[in-house]
Amino acid sequence: MNVSSIDLNLLVVFDTVSREGSVTEAARQLHLSQSAVSNALGRLRSALDDPLFVRSGRGLTPTPRALAMAPLVRASLEQIERALAPPRFDPATARLTFSVATNDMGALMLLPDIVDRLSREAPGVQLRTLPMSSDVFPRLGAHEADFVFGPFTQPPPGIHFAEYTALTYLCLMRARHPLAGPGPLSREELAGARHLLVSASGDDRGFIDRHLEACGLSRRVVMTVPHFTLVPNVLSRSDLVAVVNTRLAAEMSGRFGLVSKAVPLPIGPVRIRLFWHERTEGHPAHQWMRRVLMETPGMTAGV
Repeated sequence: MNVSSIDLNLLVVFDTVSREGSVTEAARQLHLSQSAVSNALGRLRSALDDPLFVRSGRGLTPTPRALAMAPLVRASLEQIERALAPPRFDPATARLTFSVATNDMGALMLLPDIVDRLSREAPGVQLRTLPMSSDVFPRLGAHEADFVFGPFTQPPPGIHFAEYTALTYLCLMRARHPLAGPGPLSREELAGARHLLVSASGDDRGFIDRHLEACGLSRRVVMTVPHFTLVPNVLSRSDLVAVVNTRLAAEMSGRFGLVSKAVPLPIGPVRIRLFWHERTEGHPAHQWMRRVLMETPGMTAGV
């Protein structure tokens, strides 16, 4: 028999009558009239061509067909109830993996502050970082990533976000660099320096080039690297300079003997945000993970 030809509500009535052995008690439990329960049983009897229950004294006795059906119907209804129940999440016992698409700078900003919290509150939860790419938002929609963390400004429809922090920028160089002396850095000195650029694609142009061009200047990028963590090693052993955010400069200056100077360009702060897909907005596990990520230092609630 094709299940689509059966009103599944009839199976709920059947299950209740089977357990209670009484139309009256089944009607009370289902908040239906006795006639409604009797009519439902009549429709199911007709569909299955079996009386299902016969009167015996003051109750009902199931037929062999009903006896065979009862445990299977009960098990099926329980599975449906579990499928429709609101999802639950207990971080202490969960065994889940969340993924964040970001670059190494984003990982440096976000992950060290939450690793201890995860080990305390959710020892079975794993967090994977994925490389940043141009298709990060489609990856959210395709279930390939749970979060994106980075300086994106206009996410596509269906993507939610929270503000993490606003980054400002400094020019970083080694202490023995010719430009490391006292006094501010001029635009001409910045443009005339030999530059190191972090570029995942290998492109040797960045946002600094646009600001310099607006002033009628240009610079020479002599090296690109794919990761921010390579910057201090290169700068400490060369006369290259790099424009990096203040968080990175603070992390690296003391350890590598680097100095920083204000960038002599009108560069506004760059917003760093945490993004997720609307399909996970109401899921308890994702809500908990978002709270963990958003409660790291510097994170503020967004829209």
